[in-house]
Parts: sequence; structure tokens; C-alpha cells
Amino acid sequence: MRDRLLSLIIGILIWQIAAWSVGNDIILPMPSAVFLKVISLLSDSAFYQSLGATFLRAHLGFLISLVSGIALAILSFRILMVERFLSLWVRFLQTIPQISFIILLLFWFDRETSILIVIFLMSFPLIYVQELEGLKGIDQDYMDIIELYHHRWWYNLKKAYLPLTAVQIEGAILAGLPLALKVTVMSEVLNQARDGIGRALSLARVNIDMTSVFAWTILLVVFVSVETELIQYLFRKRKQRQQ
Repeated sequence: MRDRLLSLIIGILIWQIAAWSVGNDIILPMPSAVFLKVISLLSDSAFYQSLGATFLRAHLGFLISLVSGIALAILSFRILMVERFLSLWVRFLQTIPQISFIILLLFWFDRETSILIVIFLMSFPLIYVQELEGLKGIDQDYMDIIELYHHRWWYNLKKAYLPLTAVQIEGAILAGLPLALKVTVMSEVLNQARDGIGRALSLARVNIDMTSVFAWTILLVVFVSVETELIQYLFRKRKQRQQ
């Protein structure tokens, strides 16, 4: 904690020195001006509406990706032909630039739908690969027991596959959710969403308001960090209850 605080202080000092050197708020605003803007945004109800819109889109798209990724990973684990079929498309999704997806989808779907699809396409490969690798890493003794008792698929899912790959699922959530939020903001900027953080950043850019850009960015980082810490805390509590 002390190291993080020291790192933050040094970063702000460097920022302050750089802002003094530049001497132009349009290029690099002062930390004090950004801090006052942050306070102003936090006292404005419109900020929470924008934050809620972005977080709702990101979490909905990520939830669809999480469920689909886990389901298809289990299906691929059980059926080799499914894994071979999906491997090409997963590699394709992992390599294609995000901006290409966003531009293409804008021609085919409305704004809200295109944002959700982009989040899904960016998050799905991460979740799918993580879960599939976790399933392949299950000890053969466990697999023999699963096969021996011939339980229904939903029972195996609840009692075997999900608990045995919990570490991979947690890793996918911790890595994928911040990615989904970043993709959501970028999509909102590019497709000119009616609301959300991306909309606010786009307006700040048009108005050449670099102070607002910094403030919105800092607040997004803070809220994402807080959510990540909360998720990690919940995962730790779950592990402690199991021990």
C-alpha cells in the first residue's frame, strides 16, 4: 500500500512538472484543474447516468460472453469436432483489430446492438480459451470419476466442471471485465452513443476540453479498479468459506 501511494505521488509530481513545462491546458492540464473537474463531475447527477449506461452495456455484453464462452468451452472439451471447428474462429477474433469490428458493425446494426456485439466478440475468446485450458488441465482421476457415475450434464457442470475450473473462470473475469469496459467506451466514442462515458469523452474532444478528458479517464480507472478489488475480495471470501 505504501509503495502504491509513493508511486502515485511521484506520478503526480512528474505530471505537475510536465504541465508547468508545457504551459498549455489544451495540451496538458494541471493536476489541480483536473482534480477540481473530478469533484465537479462527482457532484453532477449526469455523471452517474453516464457511468451507469457504460457499466450496464459492458456488464451485459460481458455476461453474454462469459456464459457463451464457458458453455462452448465445455462443449469443445467433450466433443473434439466442436473444438476443431471453433479454433479457427477464436484465433480470428483474437487477432482482428477492435476498430475493424466497430466500423463493420456500425453498418449492420444499430448503436446499442453494435456495442454489445463488439464486447462479446472481444471478450469471448479470452473466456473460451481460459475455460478450455482449465478443463484440459483437470486430473484424469477426476475425469474417470465423472465418467463412472454417469450423472446428468447439469449435475456434472455444477459439481465438477465449474468448481474444478474456478481459478480459470476467476482469471477470465478479472482480465475480461476491464477489457469489456475499455471496449465499451471506445465503441461509444466511435459510434456516437447517446449516453455513456464515451459520449462524454467525445463531447470533451469536440470542445477541446482536455481537462474533462483527463477527469473522465481518471474516474473510469478508479471505478474499474474499485470493482476489480471488490471482485477479488469476493473470490477470496468464497475460497475461505470452502477451506
